[in-house]
Amino acid sequence: MFSLLPAFILFLIFPSGISLKVAIIGGGIGGASSAYFLRTLAPSETNIEIHLFNQGSIGGRLTTVQMQYNGEERIFEAGGTILHPANLYFKNWIEKFGLHKNKPHENGIMGIWNGEEFVFLKSSWYLITFYRLLKRYGFDLLKGHFEISSLLSDFENIYAMLESFDTVSILISQGRSFDTVDAMVTAMSIRLSKLVNRTMKEDLANSGYHYPFIMEFANAALNCNYGQSVKEMRAFAGFVGLAGFVSGLYSVNGSNKLIVEKLIDYSKIKLISAEVAAISKRNDQFVLYGSDGQELDTNYNYVIVAVPLHQKQQIQIEGVNWEGQRGKFKQITATFVEVLFGSYVTSYARISSFRFRFAASGSLRASHWSLSKNDMLTAVISCNNSLSYNAIAQILPVDYQESESLPRTDSNKIWKIFSSKNLTDSDLSLYFSEIKNIKRVSFLAYPEYKKYPADRPKFRLTKNICFVNAIEWLASAIEMSAIGGRNCINMLLRDFELIEINKSTKTKLYLLQKNGGKELGQYAMGKMVRCWWSMYCKWCRSLVTINGSKNGVRPTASVAPYPVLFPGMQSSKEVKDKGNEYFKQCSYRKATEAFTEAINLCPPEYKSHLAVCYQNRAAAYDRLGDPERSIMDCTKALELDPLYFKAVVRRAKAYLSLGRPEEALDDLTCAFVMNPEASESLKTDVDSAVALAAASLVEHVKNTRESVPVRDELVLLWRSSYVNDPILHDLKEESHSLSPYHQALEAIRQRHYEEVIPLIENDLRIQHSDPNHLNVTFILRDYILQARFALMKENVTSLKKTLAAFDHMWNTLSEDSRCEITNKRFRSMYHILLAAWKILEHCSDVESEFNHAVEIDQTNVDIYLGAALLLSENGQLQEAIDYLDQLNKIDPAHHLVKHMRANCKMALKASVGDVGGAVACMAKVDQLLQMNQNADPVLYLITGRLYYAAQNKELAKASFKKAAEGIPDYAAPMFYLAMVEAEEMEGSPNQMAVLESKMKICLEREKANPDALAILAKIAFQKQQLDEALRLYEQCIEVCPVHTNEASLLPAVTDYVQIRSLRKAVETLQRTTALPVDASCSVR
Repeated sequence: MFSLLPAFILFLIFPSGISLKVAIIGGGIGGASSAYFLRTLAPSETNIEIHLFNQGSIGGRLTTVQMQYNGEERIFEAGGTILHPANLYFKNWIEKFGLHKNKPHENGIMGIWNGEEFVFLKSSWYLITFYRLLKRYGFDLLKGHFEISSLLSDFENIYAMLESFDTVSILISQGRSFDTVDAMVTAMSIRLSKLVNRTMKEDLANSGYHYPFIMEFANAALNCNYGQSVKEMRAFAGFVGLAGFVSGLYSVNGSNKLIVEKLIDYSKIKLISAEVAAISKRNDQFVLYGSDGQELDTNYNYVIVAVPLHQKQQIQIEGVNWEGQRGKFKQITATFVEVLFGSYVTSYARISSFRFRFAASGSLRASHWSLSKNDMLTAVISCNNSLSYNAIAQILPVDYQESESLPRTDSNKIWKIFSSKNLTDSDLSLYFSEIKNIKRVSFLAYPEYKKYPADRPKFRLTKNICFVNAIEWLASAIEMSAIGGRNCINMLLRDFELIEINKSTKTKLYLLQKNGGKELGQYAMGKMVRCWWSMYCKWCRSLVTINGSKNGVRPTASVAPYPVLFPGMQSSKEVKDKGNEYFKQCSYRKATEAFTEAINLCPPEYKSHLAVCYQNRAAAYDRLGDPERSIMDCTKALELDPLYFKAVVRRAKAYLSLGRPEEALDDLTCAFVMNPEASESLKTDVDSAVALAAASLVEHVKNTRESVPVRDELVLLWRSSYVNDPILHDLKEESHSLSPYHQALEAIRQRHYEEVIPLIENDLRIQHSDPNHLNVTFILRDYILQARFALMKENVTSLKKTLAAFDHMWNTLSEDSRCEITNKRFRSMYHILLAAWKILEHCSDVESEFNHAVEIDQTNVDIYLGAALLLSENGQLQEAIDYLDQLNKIDPAHHLVKHMRANCKMALKASVGDVGGAVACMAKVDQLLQMNQNADPVLYLITGRLYYAAQNKELAKASFKKAAEGIPDYAAPMFYLAMVEAEEMEGSPNQMAVLESKMKICLEREKANPDALAILAKIAFQKQQLDEALRLYEQCIEVCPVHTNEASLLPAVTDYVQIRSLRKAVETLQRTTALPVDASCSVR
């Protein structure tokens, strides 16, 4: 389960002599970050000219206003006001450009208001605040904190994928790019992808949160940050809003807008003050036109659109219909009010059923708020979405210093009101006394997160045009725009092939993502087997020819046209044409009525015409936001004409909008087989359907599968790593005992791992059978062995139950028994295994278990090694190194400590861009192995993987051979050796046959080897043996880990869902067209 190598490296080269002219439309954070990433990531020898088009001031929605404060004009943030500590790009830019952070103003009182009373009111006394929170929301608040932390951890996966190399997905140098938003969120984690298709209220309620937390605390957070409700807002954006309601938030001193300016300056762009209204293509390059219809500039190789496509945005792109990506944005008004400081207002108000008298200085007109004159009500947040405001708060200038956190006694206060409508002066007079000045800033701030636009959001609009702001349909935040910019630049670099693999000169070093190295088999599959998509295209072209038509294309109905128009038919056609006109005029309701009348008028024998009418009505229902009716009409059209291409595609898109990806993928595959030439236009939707279908299947496997078979490699790692484990001491010694425990040890020696837990359970029954003669050491030993194998099997339920039983037994021991050295060993290992369980369950207090283990057995090197293994696996490299340093002090001669420390150090150096340091660490790893010719075979296996990832086939092959000599009966060395040798046979007609033969031998040695099963499945697919490929993938999915790392399962599942749909499509179309059934594609 836990690899000694948390990360690998890969050498890359870049071609030279390329010149590009790139247009970026939009001067907000999306456009500025795109310019920065393009300038910094493109090879230095590439000549890139960047033009940034922006009308108005730079910054986009990062706007500011000027107000009087402390006797002078000062600047205040109007939009894009906060940054989260998890915003890694902004954190890096602040450090890079030498900027400083402003912490939020935390003095005073904040309350959550429901329109009648404060449901929660912060106190200036921490303990009182804590008591009020606990009394009102119980432990939901703590539970929410842990859940947000866990979701943020999943979210942060995107940085590793955009930035680095991943062995599973073959992410290289500038990293991965995503054509669709669905693909991006699914890559972050399966859990996050589920949040896109349900409301925040549904998700919180299903997770066991209570009404007050959902409708008060969570709703206040979403109302404050997005002006929207938990009842309608999708959960992904909802959790982003909730994350913006925690401590640790900050802004840039001098305005967040400074980041945009710094990025633009650094990027060396040509700034053009103009509004782009249209983009056209001319000789494979792009021309941009202004709002007056005149050319702005020409000869662009690539265009990056970095403005939101809201209801007022109008950019026409030749050959691209992206109206389906247009969504409704929320109109937000930020109102700034300067209130005289010296005025006092006295009134009574109700706070949670109590009445108080108060006087507030220079603040709110408190007809609903009640505080003492010494308290400062600095923020009121509404949890009632029907109120005229979302939040009211006292704010400070963007350049304030700690010494001026509050205004001078002779100064006025500045308040900001966040509302969904424009508040009038009379509205404001209800909230404030003695208003001196008012300024308003209104803008379309965020998407309305009730539902996706008509089309699933896409980053790639067409070839060489991408859309940064598609990411806003996940969530709108400053960092999200930067992530969208990075994704689009990765796409550009790949489109122009500015990165190449498998070269030996001009190398540049990059870190693999934090789980790198665990799925080397999956990486090898990607290298050895042809790309799924290209094979898919090629095979579909040769597989089906439909009724003699070119590639079987049926853009319209295929039944023979009517030779004579009878009266009913004539009337139906006229009404249908009228419906088409309504549709063009966007009168979709009238269009549906016309198409319905056309259907009713049409004689039943005119199937072709009826199919068109149903399909056209489906299109109108689609535009009306009624995908269920659209599906029904498409289905009727396909009953009339099974080869109606447009109806198949439309139904697929409707299925996607309803979150039914398996059905969408089946339809898209049918469409693709009908018309392989449509691959480019269908690819984006196919990607979305595949990503969602794969995510659904992974979630199903996770929720229904109890365990997986124990892998040889995990047992080898355990046996080779620990030196003080009493169980391993027993394992090394021969015993003639016939006890179930010793039988379990023999089962381990014979690699009959499935027998271990039943035998240990039997041994425990025997141990407990005589309560008067319990051997507590043997019982603790049995629980630890059972827990270790439950962990290897990914049986989380069994692991938790076993650890609880151990803890119960431990609590019955006397102090003398607890101090016995063997029992202490078991207790310390209990905490390491409990830490592993917490990692599987995404708990946040893992470190405490390591501390407990160290307290119990401070000189046990196994504790420090176990902690380092878990931490490195979890991406906490520096913490892992700290534990290894402690291990090294205790036992400098430990057989693994220097190797593992060098590996972690290499990963850490590479993660911060220290190329030279990472290379030096890699050399250190090699040097250590050369000095230790009698090293454990597992070390040779690990080092061989490292060489293999770095494309040093010669050294990799030598290392795998050494590993194979030391453990000749195990599958792992043979698997990797076979992959290296297969690469050496590149171009040989026997390559696949030799690889297939060796993979079958691997399975003979380890039946549950998911890597070998996946390789054989891909080979079967290459042979066009669909049934065999599906069978092998099903076996692979059954035994592939999922709890420890979803990424190890996702590639196999992704291929599986596509092949499954392909088989269905072939079967359907062959039955429809009466083609003979190919034996290789027959259905089982």
